[in-house]
Amino acid sequence: MKIERLKTGVFSVNTWIVYLDEKTVFVVDPACCVESFDENCISDYIENNNLTLLGIFLTHGHFDHIAGTKILKEKFSNLTIACHKDDLILCGRNAYEVQGKTLLKMGLKGILPSIKNLPEPDVIFSGGETLDSIFKSKNEKVLCALKNWKIYHTPGHTEGSCILYNKNEKILISGDTVFYHSYGRTDLPYGDELKMAKSLDFIYKNIPSDTKVYPGHDWFGFLLEENMCN
Repeated sequence: MKIERLKTGVFSVNTWIVYLDEKTVFVVDPACCVESFDENCISDYIENNNLTLLGIFLTHGHFDHIAGTKILKEKFSNLTIACHKDDLILCGRNAYEVQGKTLLKMGLKGILPSIKNLPEPDVIFSGGETLDSIFKSKNEKVLCALKNWKIYHTPGHTEGSCILYNKNEKILISGDTVFYHSYGRTDLPYGDELKMAKSLDFIYKNIPSDTKVYPGHDWFGFLLEENMCN
């Protein structure tokens, strides 16, 4: 399986370009924006490689993971944006009002334009689904590949935080839930330390230890067991 990383946005988010076949992909957590001078990096990658972009999967709704949704939706109008129901309050037209207050408190006023007038998610999920119910394709090979990706709801970093797990490939796209020898912060609005602990307990008990982890920031490709031994 081919997964490409693009570091995007003002906080260097790991944006994942996940291949479903040679020319069909979906994007996880696009953070590109004018403010980080990389607004075209994802669309350029798609166009330069003659790829078909099915959609965007949001592991959660924080400003640094959703800023690129508007740019990509404008360039690829048929793509589907998918978000967990519990993070709708952070996405789309809500993002500027709800998250703007947090950005101001953090002294990040300059980032505010990047989350203004964002597009609403097209598909809302609850967790437990496979991606063939989220992204549509008439290509049987692509549909088969989508079925291998399962969504798990793992609240803690936000109420609607999710992970994507591919059992066949032993790959976990963990968003800001699992990091290398660490986990996502819970001190921002809608974060919850107790829920994070329960989510991590679920992951370490139910995802095989030899699974490769692709998180939302920093080091990636490590085995889940490396965290379990720490």
